[in-house]
Formats: sequence, structure tokens, C-alpha cells
Amino acid sequence: MAATGYWRKRIFKNSYTHRRQRVAVKGWSVKIQHRRIRRTFSLAAASRAAAAIEAKAIYQTILTQGWDAVAPPGHRRFIAARAGAGDEPDPFPKTDVQYWRRRLVRRRHRLLPGAAPLAGLSARIEHAGTNHYFPLGSLDEDAAAARAREIYLAVVQEGWGAVNQRFPRELTIAMHWAENPLAWTYATVHTAVEGPLAKVLSPSTDHAQQVNVAIMEPDASVRRALARCVNRQSAFVCTATYGSAKDALGEIRRSAPDLAVVNGSSPDLVAVEFLNKLRRIIPDLPIIFFTTYED
Repeated sequence: MAATGYWRKRIFKNSYTHRRQRVAVKGWSVKIQHRRIRRTFSLAAASRAAAAIEAKAIYQTILTQGWDAVAPPGHRRFIAARAGAGDEPDPFPKTDVQYWRRRLVRRRHRLLPGAAPLAGLSARIEHAGTNHYFPLGSLDEDAAAARAREIYLAVVQEGWGAVNQRFPRELTIAMHWAENPLAWTYATVHTAVEGPLAKVLSPSTDHAQQVNVAIMEPDASVRRALARCVNRQSAFVCTATYGSAKDALGEIRRSAPDLAVVNGSSPDLVAVEFLNKLRRIIPDLPIIFFTTYED
């Protein structure tokens, strides 16, 4: 069980945008991950120390009793989709641009290590029990709100499948580095919906200067984004991408990768089974498993 000091470092103050002003939520929040589920909780405690104890207690409940034992989405403890809006009925329907103006979220991301962060506006769009965050491509709140409304109407009229291929989504990539001690790192990526299926470069014969990376990810827009991220890193090149575990196992030997990056929650993949099969094909190949989250 993680000590209280662990949770003290992981609680944070949430915020939202209302009438072009950034508004800080008064209480503390915490993101908790367990068994590939990740949720954000608002905490009742006023002080950081007390909030850390509360976060630890929530996590302990999840460990011992499961996710059903803690507040489900929509409960007052769970951060609402309309952060900061409380229980007051919304005066605008989702088809009104003003509805989306109240839900803009400011983001700051770095494209490269050491680079200055890029600011932007995002919105969480929910329909039929599914939700995603979408970057809106503008710092202008009028333009961003109009873009959010456009995406929402497309979801209603065309469905999530079509929208996910037309509009970039904002995803969290969780990289699993070690089991004992447990080590995860997180990064935010925007899915890539344009261009070829994936930008794959030819492997170099000078292995001292280049790390060739193979990616296995079912979602084409996520594959594009990960290939783009790899190719932006100095001395790393994406030389192969696969949409299924079957394709990866059948073709990966020909690409001769130095590193494999694999979505461990792919529908046709059992991580341990895939790892064992891949080890028989390329025994010394380093493999990093990852999972994607909408939150």
C-alpha cells in the first residue's frame, strides 16, 4: 500500500473556464488508476494532508472491494462532466455554442523535451455513454466553442467511428515500465487523423546511430500519433506499425526492430501470451506495453 506521502504528491487543484475566465475548483482532486481503469475524484478534505489521507483511503477501498465500492460517475465525489457547474441545470442545450464555451479547458503541452509548452483549448464531449477530450485548435474561445459544437453535432449525426477518423482526440498514454517495483509514466498525445496510415521510415544500417521501433496499436489514428512521436525523438525511428497482434507476430521479424511498443489492452491480445510468442521470434527484443485513456 502506498504511503500517505505518495498521495500527497498526486493530489492537485482542478480548474475550468467560465466566461473567458479560468476558475479554480476550491477542493483537491486526485486521479486513481487500478487494473487499467483510471478515474478522477474530487476530495472533501480542505488541507493537502487530509486530502492525501482521503485519497489513500479511496485507493485502499478500490484495492480491497473493487471499483463498485467507490462513488460511480455522476456521484458528487466523482468530478462531473460539467466541472464547476454544480447541480444547477444548464441554461443552454448542447446544440448551442454557449454550452460549449462554458466547458472549455486550457491545456499546455510540450511537443519535444525542453521545448516551450504550447497552449490550447480542449473540450470533453459526451454522447450515448461515450466521451472523449478533443483539442479545438484555437486559443480564441469563440472559435474553440464553435469547433466543439461542430464535433458534437458530427457525433450525433455520424457516430463516434466517423468522428474519431475526422477529428483529433486527446488521449493519455500510460507506459508500463516495470511490475516490481511498479512503474508507470504518462503522456498526452493527440491522435493523427490525416496523412498516410503511419509515417514509417526505412531502417538504417548504422545501428549505433538509430533505434528502430515497431508499434502495435489497433486504432489507426493512435498508430499515426505514436509513429509521429517516435520520429520526433533524437535517434529513434518508427520502422514498422501493425494493427493487430496477428500481423505483428507474422511480420515483425522482417522489420528487425530494436524496440517494440505494444498496446497491452488490444482486443486480440493477451499481454503475457503475446510476450511469450514474441520472445520466441526475437528473444532479446525489449518490449514496452502501454494503455490508452480518455481521461
